[in-house]
Amino acid sequence: MDVWHAVTLLGEEKTFIILLPAIYYLFSPRIGYRCSLLLILTALSVHLLKNIFKVPRPCSGSATCDSGYSFPSGHATATTSLWLYLYFKRRKNVLLLTAIVLIVLVSISRVVLGVHRVVDIIAGIVLGFFLSTAFYKIDRKVKVKKKRAKKVRLLLIVAFSPLLLFLPKEAWVIFAFLLAHSLIPLEKSRKKILSCTLTIPSFYVSLFLVENPLLSFLLSFLSLLAANKYNL
Repeated sequence: MDVWHAVTLLGEEKTFIILLPAIYYLFSPRIGYRCSLLLILTALSVHLLKNIFKVPRPCSGSATCDSGYSFPSGHATATTSLWLYLYFKRRKNVLLLTAIVLIVLVSISRVVLGVHRVVDIIAGIVLGFFLSTAFYKIDRKVKVKKKRAKKVRLLLIVAFSPLLLFLPKEAWVIFAFLLAHSLIPLEKSRKKILSCTLTIPSFYVSLFLVENPLLSFLLSFLSLLAANKYNL
């Protein structure tokens, strides 16, 4: 694996999903939950736009070309939306610097590897900026009472669950994250290392070793449920 292949992995949806338990248990359960919502929204937006425009990749026809359509870049969109949102929530310069560096490097890697055109990257960054900004503003304005929060989360899950039929395995794992938090929500993680030890390996197995989306969902969900229960 060369440098650019390694760099492009930093913008993979699977990489962000594996980071979710770390954000949730080490950083903040509330922010981790919202990041999972944002990733679902990002995946839906990219999936919809790719299937509307149906632009073939510049490497189309090559044996080493990524599958799927080209416009907009999912890597650029996801990197921009997630890292900018984390910066908006904490307003720390190190997060802004991290966001800028990762957005630039991941974007360059996609062009260098020949799987995207520059216009795909620009569209992805613009879309990611719009999603993170809109999500952050809505998050600030919408206030749900603590007693009603669980019902609202479960209603959202029920409403969006049919969309899983049109989304890849990664979305099922994020959905497991949302459901586990909805059933056993955490305000604060008390057993940070143990929780990450329980969940991150199960996420890795679900994403890279299990092919069936339902099995990936169950493995991720059960590990999260156990970790959240230990934290009560």
